[in-house]
Amino acid sequence: MPPRPRAARAASALLAGCVGGLLVGCAGGETPGGGVSSPRADASPQDASRIPGADMGPVCQDADGDGHSSCEDDCDDTSPFVRPGARELCNGVDDDCNGRVDDGYPRLGERCTAGTGVCETEGGIECAPNGVDVRCGAVPGEGRPETCDQVDEDCDGTVDEGALACCRPGEQVPCGSSTGACEQGLTTCDENGVFGECQGGRGPADVDVCNGIDDDCNGLTDDAVPEAGAPCMTGAEGPCGPGTWRCESRELTCLPLSVPGTELCNGVDDDCDGEVDEGARNACGECGALPPETCNGTDDDCDGHIDEGTASDEYVCTTPRGRFDGRIEGGRAGLAVEIIADQNADGFVDVLVGAPGPPSPSDVSGALYVVSGRDGRLLAQHGGAPQDGELGSALALADLDGDGRDEWLVGIPDAVTAGGQSRGRVAVFEAGTFRERLSMVGNLPSGRFGASVDAVSEAPEGPAVIIVGQPSYSGQRGRVALYDVTLDEGSGQFRHAPRWEVLGGAALETLGSTVAIGPPDDFGQREVLFVHGDDGSPQDDEIVLAGAGDGGTLGRIGSPVPSQRTFGTALGVHPLYPVFAVGAWSAPGVPNARGAAWLAWPDGEIVDEMQGIAPGDHLGVATVLADRLRGDAELTWCAGAPTSALDAEPANPRPGYVLCRTESGASVVSLAGASPSDEFGRALALSDTDDPDGGRLLVVGAPAESGVVARGGAVYLFRLVPE
Repeated sequence: MPPRPRAARAASALLAGCVGGLLVGCAGGETPGGGVSSPRADASPQDASRIPGADMGPVCQDADGDGHSSCEDDCDDTSPFVRPGARELCNGVDDDCNGRVDDGYPRLGERCTAGTGVCETEGGIECAPNGVDVRCGAVPGEGRPETCDQVDEDCDGTVDEGALACCRPGEQVPCGSSTGACEQGLTTCDENGVFGECQGGRGPADVDVCNGIDDDCNGLTDDAVPEAGAPCMTGAEGPCGPGTWRCESRELTCLPLSVPGTELCNGVDDDCDGEVDEGARNACGECGALPPETCNGTDDDCDGHIDEGTASDEYVCTTPRGRFDGRIEGGRAGLAVEIIADQNADGFVDVLVGAPGPPSPSDVSGALYVVSGRDGRLLAQHGGAPQDGELGSALALADLDGDGRDEWLVGIPDAVTAGGQSRGRVAVFEAGTFRERLSMVGNLPSGRFGASVDAVSEAPEGPAVIIVGQPSYSGQRGRVALYDVTLDEGSGQFRHAPRWEVLGGAALETLGSTVAIGPPDDFGQREVLFVHGDDGSPQDDEIVLAGAGDGGTLGRIGSPVPSQRTFGTALGVHPLYPVFAVGAWSAPGVPNARGAAWLAWPDGEIVDEMQGIAPGDHLGVATVLADRLRGDAELTWCAGAPTSALDAEPANPRPGYVLCRTESGASVVSLAGASPSDEFGRALALSDTDDPDGGRLLVVGAPAESGVVARGGAVYLFRLVPE
């Protein structure tokens, strides 16, 4: 027997619960914060968008072009100098719209004095006319002639100058003003005790020129230039645009109120380069820290990966990718599904969907759909002929001609063949074109040939083989047959020839209801598996392992559960490991049967086990095997329960569900259907490869669409993110 995987094969535990479910999102809208009017007195702003012809009121606009509107946070939309983030000037205006006026000038209102000597008066600190500086608001008083009293009566900064016998000869004291451009000098007492003229200082100029200096020493800068201090626009970008007229080098120049700074994430062009928040936003183009990645099918942290690192201790991240609804009323889309190669060159694997009509007699023909694995869109459709009502009941893939592309094998168990007999057949189609390259017809009337099918492109005994199951119908014995397939080079069509067949006994009704071809063993030989059992005798169903070469029995595996006569309902075989997933849905007539599924080796050893959640569940109608999703195991396997509690609780049925686990028994996925009657979980397919979005595709068939009189079935697509 081939070597087994390294993962533990401990006995499985019962699964206690099913979590998850299909979530349907609702899109909502927000009403703008600005005023909204309506011609109806009883209509609210939120209703206006739903009333035909409703007046939505004035639209918020940025009237002054400063990047902020009055509907938002601009407290004066008539001036570009007033906006959030602007420099606060000393002008009695809330320039930065923070609710505080002149808050950048804390000295405003403080007590101050103006003038010297007897002209000195008190006032308060106030804004200067240029809107940038502050000044003392006191106005100096009027002077009078100087007398010898140690008081500066003429308010020139010098005491007792010109008064006789008022100083000692040779005495010097400061004189003049130190305001603005003026500088104090010294006055000297002469021999008559009189202070002379002020020497060595600088007096006031006759004219205050445009130079940014208080030339006339009156405490005001450039007050003779009326434009100085007025607002202007520099022509620069961002906050460096608004400015004030200033005197620079004897010229009137518009100087910015703000200088380029470090770009911050604040919606303002801080460095005045014409771009806002460049280099300051995070990878998502927003301010602040990156949002954490969550399991929602979205790249939350904008790193190019979706849902990475969001697996929990119990489940991998699972999000819906899309849903496809069958196009034919009465067609059971999703009764069989297979993951196929990318058909539309978008990098994602796609899905082949079987949609057979009801068993004959019926006027509903079956169909095949090719569905996008990216979002569930229909890519192609092939309708069956009237005689092919159950087209798509079984699907399989194999590269039969070795050209690197899989052919599509389709079972049609009720196909009407020559002579009007419903012998059933298997059709082999070219991928993508639906060109039929082989038709294999059953050998017995009413034989259900094609109810199950599988194939491999290479076998030790030949280039390609197809195995077909033909379970009993109308008293016929069940049959399993293996065929060699060769290519007619001239016509490009395939030919088939039987290699061997196994016939059931008179009572072995279910022989051939399920078939599968396993991977090569250590000697390159393949084993085939098929169900061998019945629906009417006390004998339990069993799985037969036969050699592909001659059909000889190599072993038998019986159900681990007594009286489980549906053992082998589904067989999921891994292409590399000699291990398979077998299902056994609730046996008819068995009280409280829950359905079950097992992961087993060819010698019958159980690796893992799942049990249905509640009595009447039909867990095990579908199974599938794929490579690891969790890093702690080599395999992932899934089982579907398409109808849950319909038998045990008909008054309160539950939707079907799908459970996936690792070979070591760890939970991976748990999904629930939308309705008790949609047969969610009737068919399964799970990809072994990652798609461009970093996820793997899980396909769940729901062939009975709920809530529709003529049901067309549906297929649900999910994205699983491996650890």
